[in-house]
Amino acid sequence: MCTKEEVKEVIKEAGLVKKGDCLKTSNVVKTQVKLMKKDIKQIQKDLSGYIKADMQWKESFKDDLENNYVNKLEFEPVKKVVYTVVGIVITSVVTALIALIIKY
Repeated sequence: MCTKEEVKEVIKEAGLVKKGDCLKTSNVVKTQVKLMKKDIKQIQKDLSGYIKADMQWKESFKDDLENNYVNKLEFEPVKKVVYTVVGIVITSVVTALIALIIKY
């Protein structure tokens, strides 16, 4: 937002003239437009900073994904081995329980 000094400067540049208690409407509009332009420039600067920060975050997130996590294709063989081992363990436990039941 604009400071009081900036507003005074813009009013001075616009050549606002008092006629009684009112200012000329066209000068007021010019002043408002100039103030809005300054505000828009400041908003653009702020947004560009946010956009740069967002892009940097996305790049770091992408690097983190690539370096610290495994993709689906690399995980598939590990998954098959683990499922096989778990299946064998469960089968052996069930078989042992059935053998105990049959003995008694």
